[in-house]
Amino acid sequence: MIYGANIIYHRFNKELFEGELPDVVFSWQRRPLKDQTYAEHTEAAYRWPWIPDDKRDPVPRPVDEIMFDVTKFSLMTEREILAMFVHEMCHVWQSHVAPAPSRGKGNYHDKAFAAKMASLGLPVTTTGKPGAPSTGYGVHERIEPGGRFDKIVDKYLPIVFLVSAKRSSFK
Repeated sequence: MIYGANIIYHRFNKELFEGELPDVVFSWQRRPLKDQTYAEHTEAAYRWPWIPDDKRDPVPRPVDEIMFDVTKFSLMTEREILAMFVHEMCHVWQSHVAPAPSRGKGNYHDKAFAAKMASLGLPVTTTGKPGAPSTGYGVHERIEPGGRFDKIVDKYLPIVFLVSAKRSSFK
């Protein structure tokens, strides 16, 4: 389980997404999601009346949700969990910031998504290995050594507290 998700989200938003992403709601799932699904982004999952678009306009606005399947966290390192976190943030970017052709259903991991992930130092492919297709319904990110994500991720590890059957300490 990640504690401090909002802190990490806002810091990654500032450093990797230039502060362009809207606030989101996080949820933690203990029942396994689909076989290969470790996390899931849902656009406009909720309408929060206490988060108005403008402080002067108290009209509720839709808020996206990022859901994590914590049953799979024990299979991942802390760095991989944070890479998955950024993967889901890229879906928020895709829904709210990306050029219009990238938005909407049917464009889940399209060329714009793959290009954005690559620019963050987290190239995606359908197998997680270089050379495989970078678009499709299911893609896996890998941490590019020396990439933007790789250069900043270690300073976020102290914020993360993970419950894992396989690990008892941070790396």
